[in-house]
Parts: sequence; C-alpha cells; structure tokens
Amino acid sequence: EDAELAEGVAAHAAAVLHNAAVFARSEARRQAAEALAEVGRLLSQTLDPETVGQRVAESVCRLLNARSAILYRITADGATLVGETSSGAAEFPWLVRLPSDAGIAGLALRDRRPVATSDLLADPRLHYAEDFRAQVAQNPYRALMGVPLIAQGRDLGVLAVCAHTGRRFSDDDVRLTQAFADQAALALENARLYGEASRQATRMRALADVERLL
Repeated sequence: EDAELAEGVAAHAAAVLHNAAVFARSEARRQAAEALAEVGRLLSQTLDPETVGQRVAESVCRLLNARSAILYRITADGATLVGETSSGAAEFPWLVRLPSDAGIAGLALRDRRPVATSDLLADPRLHYAEDFRAQVAQNPYRALMGVPLIAQGRDLGVLAVCAHTGRRFSDDDVRLTQAFADQAALALENARLYGEASRQATRMRALADVERLL
C-alpha cells in the first residue's frame, strides 16, 4: 500500500511538473511574440535604427536571461564593427569597436550564420591575443553568441549576446535571436535606403537650380 501510494504521488508530481514546464514554454513564447510585435510596430513608426536597435538589444537580453547584448554596425569599408546600442552589464566594454574579422562577431559575419560558444577561451575557432585572454580568464561571463545582420543580401552588422560561462545556447535561443536580428537588419537597411533617397533628392534639386540659372 505504501508503494502504491508513493507511485500515485510520484505520478501526480510528474504531471504537475510537466504542466508547469509546458506553461513555462508557452509563457516564454508569448513574451517573445509580444516583444517581436513591439519591435515590428516600432520599425513601422521610425527610420531611426538606433531606436530599433536599442529595443532589440533590450528584448534579447531579457528574453534569453543574458548578461548583455550589443548591436554592431559594420562600417562602409567593411573593416570595422562599431557598437551602436547595448543592453545589460557590458562585460567587455573595450570591445565596442573591433575589426570585422575578430571574435565571435567576426566569425558570424564571415560565415553569415549564427555562431555560439559556451566559453570563448576554450573554443578552437576563436583566436585572441594573450593579453586579451589574460584579461578575461577570470571573467564568469564568457559564453557568447553572434548573429549576422543581413538585409537584401548585404552584410550590415552583428547582434552579439553574452551569458555566464558554460551556458549552451539552445536552438530556440538561436532562432529567437535571429528573429530580432532580422528586425534590426531591416531597420538599418531602411535607414540606408532613406539616406540614399535623401541624397539623391538633394542632387536633383541642385541640378534643377542649375538648369533654372542656365
């Protein structure tokens, strides 16, 4: 009788835990969907990529329970990644500007796909100078993920996420980050197209002025 009672309690506990896990997953998906919708609405209301980028970084950091997130924009010559917006506690503040082929961000940009590591110092794909390795060796936040920002076939930057050492980013984590990265890439591309259109309009007005003078 004791064994049967224990089995019954165990079965009930298992059902409760299963239901709790299902609810947690559903709640996480609901929050992610709401955050994506909010960024989408913001994207339709502004041409300022910094505003959209800040919301993207904040949403990714919160939904992934990450230490920090930073949005990099690639410079016109393609040589440098510049940190535009960030959220959370920046573990590596000196990396707000770095070569476009450096670290996890450079690897994601080169391969044009998401890249993640549970420890940047233990990943053979990543190469760092000895002074940098010494600086971060005692840092407890060395798990990184980089997702490229690509729009219309153009490389625009990288969305990078930092978490505690040993964390393995799941496929769901990667897909969620990619969804936000796509929103950020669209904001950057819209800003670029608007800038080009504005410059073209300025040239056309200048030509019209010259024509009137002639």
